Amino acid sequence: MEVNPYMLRLSKHSTHKLIIDLVGRDRTVLDVGCNSGYIGASAHRSNTFYGIDYLPGTAAKAKKIYKDAAVYDINTLEPLPWKKRFDAIILADVLEHLNDPERALAYLTKKYLAPGGEVIISLPNVANWSIRLKLLLGKFNYTETGILDQTHLHLYTFQSAKQLVKTSGLHTKRELGGTSFFGPLIRILPMFRGALAHEIVLCAGHVHDEMNPATSLT
Repeated sequence: MEVNPYMLRLSKHSTHKLIIDLVGRDRTVLDVGCNSGYIGASAHRSNTFYGIDYLPGTAAKAKKIYKDAAVYDINTLEPLPWKKRFDAIILADVLEHLNDPERALAYLTKKYLAPGGEVIISLPNVANWSIRLKLLLGKFNYTETGILDQTHLHLYTFQSAKQLVKTSGLHTKRELGGTSFFGPLIRILPMFRGALAHEIVLCAGHVHDEMNPATSLT
C-alpha cells in the first residue's frame, strides 16, 4: 500500500503558498514529485501542468488534474515522456530524497527548462530553531516526517541550498522562508529567516538569463 504523508498547506506564509505565488500564471509547468497534483490544482487556472511522481497511485491521481502525469524515478535521469521545455519546474521537497540532487537538478534544468524559465525549489531547513534546540540537548533523532524525515538523504541550510543551485549551473533569483507561524516576522526581519523558517524556498534561473534579464518571465 502506498503511503504518502505530505499534504497541501495554503496558509499565507506556507511553503506551498509561496510556490504557487512564484509560479504565477500563464505558464507551462513541470511538477517534479507532483504527489496527487494538489499544487497544480491550487495554482492559477491559466497554467498548464505536467507532473512526474515515483508512486503510481499518486501519479494516477495527478493525471486526472494535470495535462498529463507519469510515473518516473528521478534518480534514473531517463528522458521525460514529453519533448518540450517548461516555463517553470517545481521541485517541492524532492531534492533532499535523491541520491545525487546536484546532478538531477542540472539534468532537468538543462534539458527541460525553457530560456527565461524558472526552477522553484523547496528544501527542509536543518538550521531551524527547533533542530538547533535539540542539538543543544544532545538530540538528533530522525522522524517519519518533517525536517529530519528518515527518508532524507541530504540536509540543507539556506547557504548550502544556494550552493546547490550554483553548482548545478543556475543562479538564485529569490530566496524565501516557508513557515506559517513565523511568516509575518520573517517578512519584516528577513535576517532571521535562517533560524525561523521551516522550509527553504528558492527561485532560480539559467546563468545566461542573468546576463540577459529581458528573457525572464517574471
